[in-house]
Amino acid sequence: MKIRSNKINFFKKIWYSITKIDKYEELRQEGISASISYFINSIIIICAILAIISTFVHVKLIKTEINYIDSKLPELSFKDNKLTVDGEEPVILDSEDFKKHFGTVVVINPSIDQQKAVDEYYKITSKENTALVFLNDKFLIISNKYNPENNSQDGIEQHIYSEEILKYFKEQKEEYSKKDIIQYLESGISEATLLIQYLVTFIITFGLLYLFYIALISLVLWGMTKLLKLKWGYKNTLMNTIYSSTLSWIVFALYILLGYITKISIPFFDVVNIVLIFIYITLLLYRDRNKIKEAKSQK
Repeated sequence: MKIRSNKINFFKKIWYSITKIDKYEELRQEGISASISYFINSIIIICAILAIISTFVHVKLIKTEINYIDSKLPELSFKDNKLTVDGEEPVILDSEDFKKHFGTVVVINPSIDQQKAVDEYYKITSKENTALVFLNDKFLIISNKYNPENNSQDGIEQHIYSEEILKYFKEQKEEYSKKDIIQYLESGISEATLLIQYLVTFIITFGLLYLFYIALISLVLWGMTKLLKLKWGYKNTLMNTIYSSTLSWIVFALYILLGYITKISIPFFDVVNIVLIFIYITLLLYRDRNKIKEAKSQK
């Protein structure tokens, strides 16, 4: 009676996959279903870690931007669809993080009229795509399509303040202040929603990418084993490819994380991922090829 060996735990599989090619045969003995389960669990765990860290970074960025807005905004009042602020100096929100998060420069200057605002702030769009300008009774969206020389209003959108704006605030009041705006921005922070969004996004993009890699590489590898006269079979080839890709998806996850935090981008990094997989596969082919030669020489 054949005694079934103890199953290798998940973390030991990761260790074996990266550091002990000699253990691949032992890993394959657990079968194709165990290999697929290992792949799925690995992707879910990696994506969950990426989602948690990305959510933390995102929330921290939002809170930093809210603090930035809070420090830049003077006391203001929004009542009867009119915006007023303390003082006559314009407020310009244009930090790099603010522009990345909100996608535009924001100007608040209720003391000037529309044409003067356009004349004064359209130059912002030479560096940025748009400028969002809040006036006393309306707000303008000025895009880089605007050209003051042709006397056209192309590139300028005008929106009159209305009761629709007040629907964004949970507490309905006759007058809204700077405090209400800050509270509204803070209420939009939902860690749970961000976490789910990131998790789904990473699983779809990261998971499907490596599913494609493994399917394609295993087919190429299967053809190579035929040429080298190695009796792997497609199941063994697929399992070898799954375990060989372990270091690749860990390195790629670290690259995604580094890119998200530092905005660093490395051209053709996908090639590195594939090369890492092929390094392990080459070592496996070399090892099994040598085994065949040794067996023949002993006969």
